[in-house]
Amino acid sequence: MIKKTLFTTALLANTLYGQWFIGVDYVVSSSMSREWEMTTDQGGSNSGDDDFEYKPLIIKLGNGTIDGSSWSIYYSSEKLEFDNGKSEEPLNEFGFDYLGSINIGTANNFVPFYKLGINTATFEYTDGDASALGVKVGLGVNYNINSNSQFTLGVDYKYRQWEDKDFEDSEYENGSYYTTTETLSMTDSGTRIYIGFNYYFGSSNSDSATTPSSTTNNERDNNSVRIHSNSSSEVNID
Repeated sequence: MIKKTLFTTALLANTLYGQWFIGVDYVVSSSMSREWEMTTDQGGSNSGDDDFEYKPLIIKLGNGTIDGSSWSIYYSSEKLEFDNGKSEEPLNEFGFDYLGSINIGTANNFVPFYKLGINTATFEYTDGDASALGVKVGLGVNYNINSNSQFTLGVDYKYRQWEDKDFEDSEYENGSYYTTTETLSMTDSGTRIYIGFNYYFGSSNSDSATTPSSTTNNERDNNSVRIHSNSSSEVNID
């Protein structure tokens, strides 16, 4: 019973996700915006927004079918580029993406897809570091060079919520020190366009599934020929 269950699970997993792959994506264009608000425990506040670019090289490891759906985990690290220069430290991101194929009757080599993803990010400040949780949606198309190699072109929309960061500021006034706590809240959002390349290991399920079918059809045709030949011979003898 256990062996049968394990075999069924393995067969199902192989049917749904037959090939491991590695890949790289490069963000060629991005339009991101960071909205921030600084509040104090004294009731004061200040807010604003900054535009920036984030164009990292993304390294991926995933599993799926080259002509269908897939999932991947990825890592990227790159400095943020603001109008007044780049950040001193890079933004590090780790995430999970699911790509679902879209069947719209395109040529076999082109596979349109939609993307859903979640990610975490870390960024170091002068007084410490902060982490964020983000979500992602996107659309794109894969071009299959052969059964193992694939080019990618896509566009994503990302939203990221950073954890609140507290900063303390001490001031001396009227013979006493006063400590003011400032809280920084930030969100990032925007779109980016990327290109990429994926390499799938092994053979696809569609290739392996074609062989038995072809063999069965050939055997059926050969059997039909033999039956027809035998019938003709019997008619000639009579």
